[in-house]
Amino acid sequence: MKSRETAARFLSYGRSLILWIAWVLLLAIWVSTLLRHLDEHDSTPLLLAVTTVALLVLLSFAEGMELAVADLLDKDASQVSDRRTRELLSAIQRRSGFFFAQRQVFVVLIVSFASLATSYDWIYVPFYGETRNHSVTFWFSLCFVTLTVLWFSQVTPKRLAVANSEAFLGYSKFVWTAIRAISLLGLPGPTDQLFGLARRITPFRHERMLLPSRSAHYNTSAHLYGFALDKLSTNLSIGRSGAATIRKKFLILFLYGRHAHVYGYVDSNSMFRKPPVITLKSMHVLPTPERLESMTGTLDAIFDEDTSALNRLGLKNRISEWVGSVDVSIEESDWEGNGQHAIWLIQGQPLPESCWPEAEDDMPVRPLVAFLYEVEAESDTGAFAELDGCYMWQETIGLPCREYDIAVVSDREADLGIAIRECRVALVGPGTEIPEETVKLTRTAVSGKDRLRVIYPVQGAEYSLLWWEFKRESENSW
Repeated sequence: MKSRETAARFLSYGRSLILWIAWVLLLAIWVSTLLRHLDEHDSTPLLLAVTTVALLVLLSFAEGMELAVADLLDKDASQVSDRRTRELLSAIQRRSGFFFAQRQVFVVLIVSFASLATSYDWIYVPFYGETRNHSVTFWFSLCFVTLTVLWFSQVTPKRLAVANSEAFLGYSKFVWTAIRAISLLGLPGPTDQLFGLARRITPFRHERMLLPSRSAHYNTSAHLYGFALDKLSTNLSIGRSGAATIRKKFLILFLYGRHAHVYGYVDSNSMFRKPPVITLKSMHVLPTPERLESMTGTLDAIFDEDTSALNRLGLKNRISEWVGSVDVSIEESDWEGNGQHAIWLIQGQPLPESCWPEAEDDMPVRPLVAFLYEVEAESDTGAFAELDGCYMWQETIGLPCREYDIAVVSDREADLGIAIRECRVALVGPGTEIPEETVKLTRTAVSGKDRLRVIYPVQGAEYSLLWWEFKRESENSW
């Protein structure tokens, strides 16, 4: 696999090198042609060339600005740090249709101008001489303009805009002035009639109805709240007598703000044998990305406690530098019977700034803290509630969450079999079941042979897993 990737990389580099050599040769022909025109006291091609270069610079900013605006169009402009960029984004958001229509004028005019300005009656090829062959001059203009516009005024600025749309919009402020000036010509005006006609006679008359993806909702919610439950894993181990060991593993993200404590709880339908044991696993500090999904691999390595992967990433476990305390208490549950409610509170001081990631290019640091801890609780017989002849475990996802998984198993000494019946999903409260989510997860849970895994669970929903228990027959029974 590595040899194939290496070969593909070398092939890509080789292809790029050939294209660069071809472009340099075309550039040499262009410069030589301009100099020969000057020798003949014809300065018009040089003036057109200088104008073309200036227009291509303008085009590069206009092209990148298109993607920058498209990316920022649904963002809250008040988040933009630079005042002028913030005002520009607000103005474009109010007139987005005007911006996209008038910006396109630059593309058409500049590319057309560049093509015509490099169409010569003859060109001068170094070490060959002058040629007036129409086919040669045509292909020279086509190849030179295509490569130059594509590389310098299309792909590169657009990739820069995708990398940081806010920064690119800040650098392209002057384009907005040019767009408003050229709008006085009203060149895109007839498209209003074309647009209206096309919508009337085509399916474009129907409005789009696409909801944001769950990953986008998770990312937005996490940034709004300043914290998130990245991953939650629950393991229910059931003994022969009906006693149970409940293990829960949490990866909490703190994105910004002062968070003095973390709390949680676990319920049992019976008595706890002892207070739950809280184990603080790790605390890592990372830079906060705009899109949390970009660091999924890193967060998975933290959750899985993959030391080798974390060492490769240069991440240090800061849990020993954290100063705090862990308190656990048990209360009588509101349920009928002998149920109990265990609560834990982890509180302490924020990590010192010496633990923060290093700043780059004098940009303000926004640290993200990934806090991993485990909870283990042991309950007496009858730990789980019963419903319709099944046992049930309920889990409420109160925070933005990327992944939730649960497994129900019998311990090694118990001759118990576990059969998942269904998984119900509802907002907390009666009569609020989410049917589509319930059907999807029930199919997964019943057919699955391992853990039930939910990607981007519904925030505020209560996940109820129902299962049957049956005694396994002995292998020696007849």
